[in-house]
Amino acid sequence: MIQGSLFPVKIVREQAFSGTASLRLTGYALNGECYAIKTVEDNPLLPITEWFCYHLCSAVQIPTPGWVVAERPNKTLAFGSRVDQDTELLGRISTNPVFVRTVLNSLASSISRILSLDYFLPNIDRHINNILVRQLPDNHMIALAFDWSHAQNLPNFLNWPWESPNNSFHTVEYLKIQKKWDNQAAFQVNNAVASIPSSFIREWLTSAPIEWIPNQDLAWIDLVVQSWDQARAARVNQVP
Repeated sequence: MIQGSLFPVKIVREQAFSGTASLRLTGYALNGECYAIKTVEDNPLLPITEWFCYHLCSAVQIPTPGWVVAERPNKTLAFGSRVDQDTELLGRISTNPVFVRTVLNSLASSISRILSLDYFLPNIDRHINNILVRQLPDNHMIALAFDWSHAQNLPNFLNWPWESPNNSFHTVEYLKIQKKWDNQAAFQVNNAVASIPSSFIREWLTSAPIEWIPNQDLAWIDLVVQSWDQARAARVNQVP
């Protein structure tokens, strides 16, 4: 869900980030939280794409970090995904690759749900360093989706089905080889996504900062809505 209410979260200090190829900045906010910052300077469509995909996850109950509209020190608005201290990238939870694979296998059902959404969009860059894991007090773990820097979706939802090989394809294939791919969970997410009406898409996009909309032209939203109806009709019951 969106963390915060009517106003953007104010970022008081930014710092360069070099941990991944798709994240350039993190920022510390007045509310005491740290956020991964995605800006139009990174890619003109990146903030609105992240906004859209986090809304999709919320609609189909795929866990994500908290997310906000972030007001940067230069007064521009960016997308902010909260950096939580109780989460870690799946590929970095241990230096033991056997343990990493064990966790991946144990989270296969929830990761299958994430990858089903990735296939629908499509997003070609879901791998073990692009899945977050949260450790709960009872030693249970959950997988969280984040980062749609490589989603090829807005405004036309093109390049479907995804071209292989790609990172998302390899993750799916690993789960299938291990006999951990959860086809039922994947179909459940696919059908849930395909059932989201275009009115929801319009509401999500019109609630985003206008500066994230290309040329601040609301006709672009009409194009996304039209493309969404075409995509969901073509992609229902289609999983990797």
